[in-house]
Amino acid sequence: MSKQPNKSLRVVLFGPPATGKSRHSRKLAERYGLERVEPGKLLRENRHRSTVYGTPDEFMRRGELVPDEIVNEIVFAELEGLNRFVLDGFPRTPNQAQSLLDTTEMEIVLRFTISDELIVSRLTGRRVCTDCERTYHTTFEPPTTEGRCDYCNGTLSQREDDTPPAIRNRIDEFYKTTIDALEELRAASAVVSISAEHEFEFVWPKVTGAVEDIQ
Repeated sequence: MSKQPNKSLRVVLFGPPATGKSRHSRKLAERYGLERVEPGKLLRENRHRSTVYGTPDEFMRRGELVPDEIVNEIVFAELEGLNRFVLDGFPRTPNQAQSLLDTTEMEIVLRFTISDELIVSRLTGRRVCTDCERTYHTTFEPPTTEGRCDYCNGTLSQREDDTPPAIRNRIDEFYKTTIDALEELRAASAVVSISAEHEFEFVWPKVTGAVEDIQ
């Protein structure tokens, strides 16, 4: 557990797909008593939420990115009153990053790096539980029972966008837009770069070491 469990700890996990952000955020939440905030999950849970800019569903059904204003409203409502949390998948744009910094002081950004080819290799083998949304990999982290989640026995499936062409499009989108958000965060937060090329067991000590350094 954290050395000072009552002290604020606000963490951003930043990086392209397949860097293990979900698994690291889950483990960080358990180890340091953090609230795990996942904007992707929040948007799915609030897809019919009405805002002055429309509902997330209107954009998600068309396969479009949900506007920053809607994402910010939903995420910041979740963050209200929290001083110990880990953000997984946010911010994704410079506007989201600036809005986050205007709202709260982030203490550390863990930036995961990885080669494009390894991203494609990892994501084509990814499987997601349709019930609890835990992720597995056919090679690196298979379930105990093929096709079934270890935690809730839900069905595991492959995401529609986990095909090589779709994955490469997401990589391109990350470097076109999301990487610019890092520059906004860098000006106000400690940014620690961590290679995600290796297995989780090798990367995890580097993650906890970076967090312990600011405690």
